[in-house]
Amino acid sequence: MSVAAVHDAATVVLTDGTRLRQVGISAPTADPCRVKQATATTDTEVRRAPLTYQLLGQSDLYGNQWAYLQVGSADLGEKLASLGWVWAYPDSPAPPSYNQRIATQVDVARASKVGLFGSACPESAMPPAPAQSVTAVRTIDDGTYVVGVDIEPGNYRTSGPAQDSPIKMCSWTRRKDTSGEAQSVIAMNISQGPTTVTIKPSDGAFESRGCNPWTKLN
Repeated sequence: MSVAAVHDAATVVLTDGTRLRQVGISAPTADPCRVKQATATTDTEVRRAPLTYQLLGQSDLYGNQWAYLQVGSADLGEKLASLGWVWAYPDSPAPPSYNQRIATQVDVARASKVGLFGSACPESAMPPAPAQSVTAVRTIDDGTYVVGVDIEPGNYRTSGPAQDSPIKMCSWTRRKDTSGEAQSVIAMNISQGPTTVTIKPSDGAFESRGCNPWTKLN
């Protein structure tokens, strides 16, 4: 089975629609430029050689199947951690020894200032665009948004999964912050049709994946 798409730095989609989440790591979500670079790095790595995987029989909060991914003879998690383009995820269902090995490699990457820990992302270093009032934002595309800064609280509705979504599923997550960790999740849902979400003023962030644009209802 070959790779159809790379959803983020830690998740790949196979040609049969199976979504695999590499154990031991977490993809960056806060900085769009870093997200783009990290995802591109994973895309490059998974196409270097045939991909094989071993399922752990568990799924993450988004329905992705936890797995060990191997590209040729290289463990994908260890490779991405050594390059510095992912965070360590110690709560993954892999054995503690594996999670610790990933964490150590991320620490080495941080000390070496590579990947996420390197110099400013080129797009991040660009002068900011003219400020737009958050009240003028009426639609939300896929991504992670800071509530009260990027988007307003309120009720939002989407028509469902985006046409280019490999498995035709739309997932949303209300978070306490933009860390991307499981502990930051307030509520989440996955749907295959129209859905509505209420983003509260107390929410830290809102994340959308695989969805058509969300429209503010009030």
